[in-house]
Amino acid sequence: FGSVESSSGMEPCQPGLEEPCTTTVGQVLKLVEAPSDGQGCPICFGQEDGTTAWKETVCGHIFHGRCVERWLEMKGSCPMCRRQLSAPHADAKQDAR
Repeated sequence: FGSVESSSGMEPCQPGLEEPCTTTVGQVLKLVEAPSDGQGCPICFGQEDGTTAWKETVCGHIFHGRCVERWLEMKGSCPMCRRQLSAPHADAKQDAR
């Protein structure tokens, strides 16, 4: 996963900030143990199958690794609290139009 550049250059992670967002998906996630609450992934609502990797965002929310990686590539923000974590891929932004 790399940083994203749009046709107008790098975009800020947070509106109103001057610094461009150069954070990658890999930099905002860490591998963690499965949650003990038994709630499953808040993105896909799926339960753990024993082989699923779980990842935690820098804001402390836990998801299936593949689910949150795809989400961040498309949206760039945490699915739970909407904190901007990375810039979405340029292709994903064009598809959303």
